[in-house]
Order: sequence, then structure tokens, then C-alpha cells
Amino acid sequence: MVTDEQITLYALGALDAHDATEFERQVASSPDLRRRVAEEKAAAIAFLLATPPVTPPAALKTKVMARVGADMTSMTSMTSVPSSTNATNVTSLGQTEQAVKRPRARRANIGRILFGGLSAVMAALALIFGIGWYRTQSQLVQLRNTFSDTQAQLVVSEARVSDLSKNLAQAKADLDQMHVTLKTAETDTSQVKTDLASAQAKVDQAASDLAASQLELAVLHQSVVRTTALSSGRAGFEHGIVHVFYSPDGKSALLTVSNLPKLGADKTYEVWLIKGSQRLPSNVFNVSDDGTSHLVVQSTEPFSAFQNLAITIEPAGGRPTPSLDGPVYLGALS
Repeated sequence: MVTDEQITLYALGALDAHDATEFERQVASSPDLRRRVAEEKAAAIAFLLATPPVTPPAALKTKVMARVGADMTSMTSMTSVPSSTNATNVTSLGQTEQAVKRPRARRANIGRILFGGLSAVMAALALIFGIGWYRTQSQLVQLRNTFSDTQAQLVVSEARVSDLSKNLAQAKADLDQMHVTLKTAETDTSQVKTDLASAQAKVDQAASDLAASQLELAVLHQSVVRTTALSSGRAGFEHGIVHVFYSPDGKSALLTVSNLPKLGADKTYEVWLIKGSQRLPSNVFNVSDDGTSHLVVQSTEPFSAFQNLAITIEPAGGRPTPSLDGPVYLGALS
């Protein structure tokens, strides 16, 4: 009958060759055993991924080899058979065979205990050093995902700068045309001035948008860029998507949002940089009709000085301290 202990040892690779062969023979004919072995292996892997890396003590190898040497010395002393100085003391061949069989049995038991212990030690060492390897792989996947997100946002921002540059050129051309129209249409001076003011406003807006997009590119072109997502547990805001792109050594970060509820004219979203117990106010913003917005968050200190970034809902214009309602979005800056 297969025990739970055998299943666990097999999943960890700690069964000796003979027991493992017999165990695999039984597993081959039992779907239930195969399922239980798969569950044990999955649990072992999950444990490896969830456990922080452990650096084994420098003296571990020395202690293990010393213990092995001690066990081998003990086994040798237990299995040594004293030589007799007088052959006549052996009364019969049957007694001699029994005397030899007993040390052999003891050697077999000691061997099983010793090598069983070594298997457990090797399994423990594999677990210790395996934790660091799995942790490194997990961090590598996270870094690759961060790089992919940053590259995607970089493409979007570059395309936006290109579009806004074209808009600026077109707005300037329209402004020049309005100047010409103003000179030639003296009978409609009022309308021309209105159009001129509108064209000037478009130029100013295009220039402002272009400057903001250039700031976004400056953030994304930093040598080290990280990204973090802000989450919300408040009803009505759980579908919002908020990402922050920043460099730990930089003082500017790009905040992109989508699916956020649009606030009324008397309310605004406010960004807070959190350092210990301090809540430092930053930008205020609202979203467009489709629930999107993006802005560059400025700080007087490098972003490595802050642990978290939060967004609250405040009265229009913002305030120096956050409301007691708490943040609608919150995320860690690693």
C-alpha cells in the first residue's frame, strides 16, 4: 500500500532507486496515484515560487560531510567482527553462520538509514538552491513584461508627438491665413478677429500639447524605466486602468488612465506621492468623455524616495491634504 509519505518523497525525488522503481510500477496502473503525484509536484513548485530566496550557511557543506564521515565510521565499527585467537571456541558451523548473518543484517539496516538520510539532505539542498533559481526566473519575466509595456507606451507617445507636430504646423498655417484675411476683409473685421482669436487658441493648445508630449517622451527615454499599476477597491472605480511609468532616479513620471468615471465641474482627481506618513500633493486632473487622460507628474525628489502613489477625489483645484474618504486608486513604487 502506497503511503502519503512515499508520494511526497517521490514528488521531491527523495526515494531511493529500488523504492522509486516499485513506486512507479504502482503509479503506472493507478490514475488516482498519478493525480496525487501531480498535485504534490505542483504544491512543491508553488512553495518554491512563494518562498523568498535562502542563502545556505557557509559551513553547511562542512557539517554535512562531517556527519556523513561520522556515520560511515560508526557503520564500520559496528560491522567489524573481532578475530578469535582460538578456533576451538567456535562450537559449530551453524553458530558461525548466525554470527556472520547478524552483522550483515545490521550493515544493511545502517546502509538504508544512512542513504535515506543522505537522500533527504540532498532533497533539502535542492529545495534551498532551487528557490533562488525560480525566484530569478520570476524576476526576469517581470522585467521583460515591464520592458514590453514601456516600449508599447513609447510607440504611442512618439505617434502622438508626430500628430501634434502636424496639428501645430496646420494651426500656424491657418493663423497666417487669418492674418491675410484680416487685411483684405476690412468690412468683416469683427468676424475675422474672432477667427483670429480662435486660431491663436488652437496654436496655443497645440503648442501646449506638444510640450506635454515631449515631456512624456523625456520620461520614457530615461535609461531605466519602471512601470506600476494602481488598483481600486471602491465601487464604481474598479474597472479603471491606471499605469505609472517612472525612473527611480528621475523626478518626472508619466501617468496614463482609462475607463475612469468623469467627475463634475466641482470635483477633480488629485495625485499624491507617499513617503512614510507624508502625503505630498502633486498634479490635479480630470478625464475626457471617454474616461482617458495622461499627464506628467513632477516631484522635487527622485521617485526612489517614495513608497506609494495614490489618487483621490478632491474639490476643484485640489487641496494640500487628502480627503478622509481615502484614495480611489493606490499602487506601490518599487
